[in-house]
Amino acid sequence: MQPDPVIARPRRTTRCDLFRTRSRDHTTNISLNYAGTQPDPRIGVEILDVVHAVKASFSCLFHYVIRTSGLIEIGRHPATVSTRSRELQRLHFGLHIGIVGGIDPETGARMHTITPEQEASVEYLMQRLADYLQEPLEVHDHIADWATLARADADHEAEEREQEEEDALDRLEDLSSGDSERL
Repeated sequence: MQPDPVIARPRRTTRCDLFRTRSRDHTTNISLNYAGTQPDPRIGVEILDVVHAVKASFSCLFHYVIRTSGLIEIGRHPATVSTRSRELQRLHFGLHIGIVGGIDPETGARMHTITPEQEASVEYLMQRLADYLQEPLEVHDHIADWATLARADADHEAEEREQEEEDALDRLEDLSSGDSERL
């Protein structure tokens, strides 16, 4: 049997600590998302705190961040509203869990990068939260949606390439026919 994953605070003070947002009255859902980063073991709450601040979100969007090693870090105070909730009111009463990864380091495209350690940590954390809150929780699993989005991105890129090829062939045809007005 493997030991339980570790839940830790970041080593440094983050904007989440300095700019605490308003408290959440109760919790009705858990939102599980990729952090939209490369699956880099150096990425955690401290890095996401800076990245999200640059994107006008004050600080780390996530209440918990799961690193590639499976370490669970506390980001935003779990009893506060995430700035991500501004976007979707239904997420206002939710806890947001960010999984480091989701982006292919080679291409920059979306892809599943969740490690077995992250999967175990997600299950452990969600069970701990459910046990602690003692309320039914709706789970918004955006990790599962990621594959659909990745396919849509790939389809869009293929359509763009096809259009570029058609445009190039049209230009070649115009050049060979001497139709310089269309160039």
